[in-house]
Amino acid sequence: MKDAIARACFGVFLQASPLQGTWSGTVRYADGDLPLNERVYQRIRWLVLSGAWSRGMRLPPSRVLAAQMAVSRNTVLNAMDRIVADGWVRGRKGSGTYVTYDGPRVAPPAKPGHAVSRAPALIPCARPIDLFPSALWNRLQSRRRKQISSAALVQPGALGWPPLREAIAAHVILSRGIECGPDDIIVTTSTQAAIDLAIRALDLLGAEAWVEDPGYTAAVQYFRNCGMRLVPVSVDKSGMDVACGVATAPQAKLAIVTPACQFPTCAIMTEDRRAALLAWASAQDAWIVEDNFDWQSTDWRRVAKREIAADRLRTIYVDSFNPVLFPALGIAFAVCPLSLRDRFLEMQVAMDEYPSLPNQMILADFLNGGHLDDHLRRLSSAYPERRDALISRLEKDVPGIVAPQKKDCGTHVVASLRVHHAQQFAELCMREGIVARGMDIFHQTPRQTRDVVFGCAGFRPAAIASAVTAMARAVENG
Repeated sequence: MKDAIARACFGVFLQASPLQGTWSGTVRYADGDLPLNERVYQRIRWLVLSGAWSRGMRLPPSRVLAAQMAVSRNTVLNAMDRIVADGWVRGRKGSGTYVTYDGPRVAPPAKPGHAVSRAPALIPCARPIDLFPSALWNRLQSRRRKQISSAALVQPGALGWPPLREAIAAHVILSRGIECGPDDIIVTTSTQAAIDLAIRALDLLGAEAWVEDPGYTAAVQYFRNCGMRLVPVSVDKSGMDVACGVATAPQAKLAIVTPACQFPTCAIMTEDRRAALLAWASAQDAWIVEDNFDWQSTDWRRVAKREIAADRLRTIYVDSFNPVLFPALGIAFAVCPLSLRDRFLEMQVAMDEYPSLPNQMILADFLNGGHLDDHLRRLSSAYPERRDALISRLEKDVPGIVAPQKKDCGTHVVASLRVHHAQQFAELCMREGIVARGMDIFHQTPRQTRDVVFGCAGFRPAAIASAVTAMARAVENG
């Protein structure tokens, strides 16, 4: 019955608000202002926040949503991963995905052509799409599509388009200090797909795996859906606490870590912790999957030689171009030891999910032209500027309520509340369309917290100032 209601709500919503525009809960966007997967995310988000999908309702399957929206299933899955990370829905193994949000409701969508004057949402993990060189990408795309032959449209192989793998290997060597070649690279659609591939190639389905606590909610749910027995390992200022993992589950066969910039704590793993993690993996015949999540928000040239994956015997390195360039790109990769290459290839063929070949070609041109380095330089300037803008506005507008933590990396800011608990504060902020995520939702064990997470990378300083002003108004009126 609930499935039928959810499908009906979704169908009515599509009729009332076609995909040419979208409602974010804060701003009405015209067609073309956002990439497709962002519009799909905002569409699903509105259904949850508006109450069209109420708490406890089971969401329609991703294939159903994809068919009704006339988009690919991967686009819907990426949007759902973000909704899970936002804490509004939660998956149950073998059962489906259910709405957990029960907070304040947003207003209905504005009519086309009528802007809604509200502050940006400050959603954690929002990406700076405004900084992406769209005109350059369109020129590369136009040139490549004019040159492409019908023969080139045949799937180039499960490992990925060879010229792109060569370009990725060169990028990884120069930017991350990891010695590898094209034969070590396997191109996937997302980081999660790369990790899933690694788990299957290593025959670790159902095995114990260390995961960071707190950590990225969508990724944790994805690993759980893969049948992994997850062992939460605490994270402190030095990164994953290896001693805690050894004490809790010394016989685990996998550790999944984000050492460059851990989400949501922004911890950068120290050399001692990296050495301890490698020593544990070697002693236990275990594997490390290094997810380079948010590495572009760090001083990436300074930390280039500090990757765990520099030790190729026990480490599989995964990374994605989707958050660095734009989410709809759908290209990530894994760097695996040559000893496992045939097994990875076998699993990739069995999974039969490959990135768009034209996108692979355009990305190769983008990398070979030096445009990624240019874009990373833009990001390396914008991220600290936007973090500092958020921190300074919080200190100025709500000094008695919020105490921001100053970090050297991250696409977000963690702040400690002086008065409210996280849930209470989040509800106050939502009245003005501001998204404040309590740190508790990123923990695998229930707990009360006074820490909240605000996104900043996806918003210009002027928009951040407007958002914090609205936040201060919400707190004062609450």
